[in-house]
Amino acid sequence: MGLMDKPKSDFGKSHVFIDDFILYIAFKLQEPIETVVSWLLYNGFDKNISSYEVDKHYRVNKGLQVDGIDKNIDELFNQISIDGYYFYREYLEDHEYHYEGKETLEYDEYEVVNNSFYLNINDLKKLEYLSDLNFNAAHRYSYTVYVCDSVTAELIDTSRDIPIRMFKLIGNSLDDYEEIEKNRKLSSTNDKDRHIRPQVIDGEKIKALIESIASGEFIPSDKATKPKEKSDDNEPLNSRSQDKKLIAILALLLASKSKIYTVGDKPNATQISNSIYEFAIQDLKIADEDMNGLKAATAKISKAVQDHSDMLYKRPE
Repeated sequence: MGLMDKPKSDFGKSHVFIDDFILYIAFKLQEPIETVVSWLLYNGFDKNISSYEVDKHYRVNKGLQVDGIDKNIDELFNQISIDGYYFYREYLEDHEYHYEGKETLEYDEYEVVNNSFYLNINDLKKLEYLSDLNFNAAHRYSYTVYVCDSVTAELIDTSRDIPIRMFKLIGNSLDDYEEIEKNRKLSSTNDKDRHIRPQVIDGEKIKALIESIASGEFIPSDKATKPKEKSDDNEPLNSRSQDKKLIAILALLLASKSKIYTVGDKPNATQISNSIYEFAIQDLKIADEDMNGLKAATAKISKAVQDHSDMLYKRPE
């Protein structure tokens, strides 16, 4: 046993990460996360419970208290209360917004607060309204959060040499997602021997578009409708617009190859996003700190396809 193994183990047994805490409650009680946060605040949670921060040496410090209220809990719960947990996580994980800058302010109500703190499990056990929940099990699940703030979870597969824990944001409500999955499975059962294409996709046009984007030139159809755009650093094209075109092309390409990636006659942005995330984690072994932009890609894929797919389809004869 290494010198730090016991401190790490002791900390893990006595503390629960704040995200695991609220996701676990939402999953077990089958309530939206925003409702869970309101319920906790109603019961005076931010006054009765303290947050704890831990450094890389596993030295634990109690969170700041302001007027009898824990500052970390208060600030994070206020952010979630604006429009739910799902949209706050979308804001935090929007790499383009935080690191590349955007022309429009899409999240002007939000701010970045400390969301990397822990709660003491023994403190939680003292709260009667939480006494039936086993928070030592909260970290054993992979959680999925839907746009309606509902949560589903699956136990981690401990039979793997290295158990993989996943977190997903799904840009559909839970009911809609379940209906999509039901229809997908039904379609798969009924059409085992029939390859379904979402639409007739023009392969030559896709090839030309990829070459155009790679070369940094405007697509011909754009030239007729748009003036040449210039960014602040005098680049001759809007790289973000071109990136969205490429996302749309790749989504359509996946949809044309497998009906798994379609909903009706359109690319299934949710399934594509989930597959990208799972492939990055399980096959490419990408570290969590390098997953920015991959954890919540459903909305970006859907918007890119909506904005740019029309130019990729053949006109009916």
